Parts: sequence; structure tokens; C-alpha cells
Amino acid sequence: MRAVLVGVAVAALAGFANAPATAATGGLATGSPVTVRANPDNAIVTATRQAASNVGFGAVSAVGFHPDCSPIPGAVVVCRNPSLHRGGARAVTLAGPNSCVIRTSPAVGGSPHGVTVMTKALRKCLATA
Repeated sequence: MRAVLVGVAVAALAGFANAPATAATGGLATGSPVTVRANPDNAIVTATRQAASNVGFGAVSAVGFHPDCSPIPGAVVVCRNPSLHRGGARAVTLAGPNSCVIRTSPAVGGSPHGVTVMTKALRKCLATA
């Protein structure tokens, strides 16, 4: 009986050791703000507003074009990356601890396809805790 209990305890501890660490994946909670580093009249802003609403993020602000894609603690940052267009990707999501950066191709606009691309990218920003 004792050998069985020890075996069960070891198996349980092994399960904890191999469990994925959800806190290490990063991301943000619903309601977090989104900053788009693009001009307010850019179609990516329209797509991001709709996508943020679809996913449950908070207010979306357009701050004018900046080539900088650095993260902002507590917020999602959307920036343009022309090299993605050449490589065929439409959006790349980089979720970090309490931050998320989405690098988008200039080809992503406000069409239904652009909203779909941004919704998928923003969904990856949600914290998995």
C-alpha cells in the first residue's frame, strides 16, 4: 500500500513539474488599452478598433506614425513593419510580461480581411493565466 501511495505522489509531482507555465507566456487582461502607431485616418486603425472590440480590449488610440515597435507596459502596441509584407506575413504578435506588440504588414487595412487578421493577432495578446 505504501509503495502505491509513494508512486501516486511521485506521479503527481511529475505532473506539476511538466505542466506549462501559463504566467510565463505574458500578455494582457481584457480591457487593456491599445495604441496604434499610425495616423488616425489609416485603415489599420479602423481594423484594430473593430478587432479590439471583438476580443475585449479597451480603448484604441492612434498616435501618428512611428517606426518604433517597442512595448508599452500594460498596453497593446500595433506598429507597421514593411519587411513583413515582403515575407508574406500579415501580422506577428509578440506577447511579453504585461505587454504585447503586434507588427503588421502595410497591406493590412480596414477590410473584413484586415479585421480578421487583427482579431487573430489581438487574441494572441490575451493573458493565458
